[in-house]
Amino acid sequence: MIFYKIIMFIFSFVFAFATFSKEMIIQGSASYILDTFTYSNNGTYSIYKGEGSWTNNLGDYGHIKCMGPIEKNSSYFKLDHIYEYINQDNEKMWHRVNREGNQDADAGVGKSIIFDATGKYREFIGIRCSYAIKYLDNKNFAHNKCKLN
Repeated sequence: MIFYKIIMFIFSFVFAFATFSKEMIIQGSASYILDTFTYSNNGTYSIYKGEGSWTNNLGDYGHIKCMGPIEKNSSYFKLDHIYEYINQDNEKMWHRVNREGNQDADAGVGKSIIFDATGKYREFIGIRCSYAIKYLDNKNFAHNKCKLN
């Protein structure tokens, strides 16, 4: 009998946790330009600027802007970008995206953090998100998943 009570308690706890855990999933796409220096060893330093649109699973949609540096050479890649999301009610949130190492520069996965926000997004400040991004010509396609609990 005690065994069944323990099993029911565990099941109830897992169910309650799964019910209350919430995610924000952001899908975005942007066009971008790069302003680049190319060094004598073929390494590069670029400034990335992008603009596009986004939607999320909470019913929001809007414009996105992004900017930041990209450094790369034959064995190293580093970026540090800020994304500004502006929704249909002119509420904003800013994500910082860092990625470095010997990853493929044409696609990537990593972490971002919501470091500032206005309106209803203020409660998300400090939330870390996982992202995946893919590039095609001068366009990018991104998927972000943020656990809100």
